[in-house]
Order: sequence, then C-alpha cells, then structure tokens
Amino acid sequence: MKKDTKTAEVKSLIKASLDAAAVTFKQRGEVYGDSYLQFGKVVAVLFPNGINLQDEESMTRFGLLTMMITKMTRYCNSWDDHHKDSIHDLGVYAFMLEGVDDSFRS
Repeated sequence: MKKDTKTAEVKSLIKASLDAAAVTFKQRGEVYGDSYLQFGKVVAVLFPNGINLQDEESMTRFGLLTMMITKMTRYCNSWDDHHKDSIHDLGVYAFMLEGVDDSFRS
C-alpha cells in the first residue's frame, strides 16, 4: 500500500471514530443532560473545606465516590425516565466503596 493511500485510510478511520463519538455525545446528552457540568458543584457542597487526596487509599475512595456522584447526577437529570442503569451502577459503586473502606480498615 502506498504511503499516501495509507495516510488517507488512517485519516478516514480517525474521522469515522470522531463522527461516532459526536453521535454518542449527542445521544448521552439527551438522556443525561449536562451532568458533567454539575459535578464540580456537587463535590464543592459535599466537601466545603476541600478534600485531602494524599495517598492511595484516599484517591481510591474518591475515585469510587466520583463514579457515584456521576451516576447520581445522571439519574437525577433523567428523573422522568427512571434511568435504571444509572441507579444500578450507583448501587454497585456504593458496595465497591464499602469493600474498599473495609479493606483499608483491616
């Protein structure tokens, strides 16, 4: 395959991926709203004095809490649709956080 043909093929594949991502972004936005823009506001309320993430334990716990906040804002933004997938995910992340908390305590 010639270099120019390979370059055109790669660019075409990249464009197709970007186009598919744009479609996904639009579809998710219709379901979840701007939940990604609400995340910072929610965290600021939950941690009004900031949060200290200095070690692996706190970062792991915060990572799971982040997922829970994301799922909760998505669920709330699609309130009328009773978005079961988000609420199931929220429960799973809650139990994962419980397991992590228990493991660091022992």
